[in-house]
Amino acid sequence: MLIGTTPIFTIILVRLFVPDEKLNIKNLFSIIIGFIGLSILIGPGITSVSLHNSLLGDAAILGAALSFAASLILIKRLPPISSVLAMRNVLFIATIILIPLSLIFDAPWTIRLTLQQTIAVIVLGTVQAGIVYMLYYILINRTGATFASLTNYLVPLFGVILGTVFLDEHLKWSDIAALLLILISLGVNEIKGREKEVGLKGGC
Repeated sequence: MLIGTTPIFTIILVRLFVPDEKLNIKNLFSIIIGFIGLSILIGPGITSVSLHNSLLGDAAILGAALSFAASLILIKRLPPISSVLAMRNVLFIATIILIPLSLIFDAPWTIRLTLQQTIAVIVLGTVQAGIVYMLYYILINRTGATFASLTNYLVPLFGVILGTVFLDEHLKWSDIAALLLILISLGVNEIKGREKEVGLKGGC
């Protein structure tokens, strides 16, 4: 649920740093409806123990959500070049930063990967990092950072669906209700028509 705050952070950052992307009532409604759907999906599994498990961990997840929201804004501000070239440059810069950090914190020279693990790393790097962010670049330039941030609501939902299909987990009524609400949130954001721009203040 904490990572589901990404659209909330995004709508604030858009207001502060992307003045050409208009915010309106449908943006707010879509984020609220999607977050309610996410709460219905994950809420029943939250216990008092998990809530008090680690405040530092919760803060780290909120920081990750804010960081992801900021990345959507930064992608929006990239020059209009090929999505392949844009993500190549982004991932190359990230590699320069992450390699020294991995040498400091993870001692990668001690890791021995099996063939299956090596394939998994390659797939994660090419598909989940490269291709997904290339699609994010295209989506943000077509629809804006606010709509792109709503895809975060789909991640746990598809996790439930894939768990049902491949792991024989049972789909509950709350999962179906969450699916409908998240789909409604995406649909609300795409409603055409004239809406009044939300009067959000820059300091919110």
